[in-house]
Amino acid sequence: MDQYTLGLDPLPKKTRKEVFLEEMNQVVPWSTLVALIQPHARGAHQALGGRPP
Repeated sequence: MDQYTLGLDPLPKKTRKEVFLEEMNQVVPWSTLVALIQPHARGAHQALGGRPP
Protein backbone atom coordinates (compact mmCIF):
# COMPACT_ATOMS: atom_id res chain seq x y z
CA MET A 1 0.00 0.00 0.00
CA ASP A 2 1.13 3.49 -0.76
CA GLN A 3 0.96 6.33 1.71
CA TYR A 4 -1.57 7.98 -0.57
CA THR A 5 -4.02 5.15 -0.08
CA LEU A 6 -3.60 5.20 3.69
CA GLY A 7 -4.32 8.90 3.99
CA LEU A 8 -0.95 9.60 5.60
CA ASP A 9 -0.13 12.56 3.38
CA PRO A 10 1.68 15.29 5.28
CA LEU A 11 -0.02 18.65 5.36
CA PRO A 12 1.48 21.13 2.90
CA LYS A 13 3.85 23.60 4.50
CA LYS A 14 2.70 27.21 4.47
CA THR A 15 4.85 29.58 2.50
CA ARG A 16 6.33 32.70 4.04
CA LYS A 17 3.92 34.72 1.94
CA GLU A 18 0.88 32.88 3.33
CA VAL A 19 2.12 33.28 6.91
CA PHE A 20 2.78 37.00 6.35
CA LEU A 21 -0.64 37.62 4.81
CA GLU A 22 -2.40 35.79 7.65
CA GLU A 23 -0.54 37.88 10.23
CA MET A 24 -1.31 41.11 8.38
CA ASN A 25 -4.98 40.17 8.12
CA GLN A 26 -5.10 39.78 11.90
CA VAL A 27 -3.48 43.18 12.44
CA VAL A 28 -5.48 45.09 9.79
CA PRO A 29 -8.48 43.27 8.33
CA TRP A 30 -8.67 43.61 4.55
CA SER A 31 -12.16 45.14 4.56
CA THR A 32 -11.04 47.88 6.97
CA LEU A 33 -8.03 48.72 4.82
CA VAL A 34 -10.13 48.87 1.66
CA ALA A 35 -12.67 51.13 3.40
CA LEU A 36 -9.86 53.57 4.29
CA ILE A 37 -8.43 53.66 0.77
CA GLN A 38 -11.70 53.62 -1.20
CA PRO A 39 -12.53 57.36 -0.96
CA HIS A 40 -9.10 58.30 -2.35
CA ALA A 41 -8.77 55.65 -5.07
CA ARG A 42 -9.52 56.51 -8.67
CA GLY A 43 -12.20 54.28 -10.08
CA ALA A 44 -13.10 53.43 -13.66
CA HIS A 45 -15.62 56.28 -13.69
CA GLN A 46 -12.83 58.78 -12.91
CA ALA A 47 -10.51 57.83 -15.75
CA LEU A 48 -8.93 61.23 -16.33
CA GLY A 49 -5.69 61.72 -18.18
CA GLY A 50 -3.21 58.92 -18.52
CA ARG A 51 -1.84 57.25 -21.58
CA PRO A 52 -4.27 56.87 -24.50
CA PRO A 53 -4.94 53.33 -25.72
